Amino acid sequence: MKKVSVYIFLGLGLLLLLCLIVILTLIGRMPILSDIIWKQKDLGQVPNAQLVEDVYKEIGFENNIKTSSGEITVEDFVYSGTVDLERDFTSEELTAIVNSWNDEWPLMPLSNIQVRITGNTVELSAIASIQKVKDFARSINYSEADINKVDSYIGVINDEVPIYAKFTGSVTKNVFTINLQEVSAGVIGIPSGSEAAIGNYLEDVLQRRRAQIEGLYIESATVSDGKLRFEGTIPGSVGLGE
Repeated sequence: MKKVSVYIFLGLGLLLLLCLIVILTLIGRMPILSDIIWKQKDLGQVPNAQLVEDVYKEIGFENNIKTSSGEITVEDFVYSGTVDLERDFTSEELTAIVNSWNDEWPLMPLSNIQVRITGNTVELSAIASIQKVKDFARSINYSEADINKVDSYIGVINDEVPIYAKFTGSVTKNVFTINLQEVSAGVIGIPSGSEAAIGNYLEDVLQRRRAQIEGLYIESATVSDGKLRFEGTIPGSVGLGE
């Protein structure tokens, strides 16, 4: 009986130690394990700044922001003109374009973004800044009550968290449809059955941001054969107001 009690005590001790390790890892107090758990998934995509310039020149889009610093809000962006666009975009082009936004908008919530399209499936890997995610939510008119709802869930997580998503989707006449297949933060996956709710939230986020971009109309956006097909209009240029 004494040996059994000792084994139970040791077992409980190991369980408590394991729980402590997990908690400390989540809040970044154990760097080695944190590096393992919060490691970004590599999709093999590397941003190419020259590719961004080539694409913009081809489609007739003029970027007058280039590099910005300081406090910039969505109200500071000024969109002019429109460009009719019907074009396929590759994984390399999308990766390059979305990463270029980090140099132009300090409020951009994602960095080190990789986009990979395989068939009709999209994968996205990035580093999310929790503070910038909340600031971005404010910029697209989410209430403080909505933003505060998630604080209890992300309060113990590092400010920068690697995220990964695998999904299919489309846009028809400015209406977004996203079907999530997999979502994770580091190596931690979301609970099964949550995909639909998160997908609905992302659709709302994209719709709110699209509505702020004058001249953007998406007649159709589909994914197939490893490419994104866009049909619609985009602004002819973007700059900062006075």
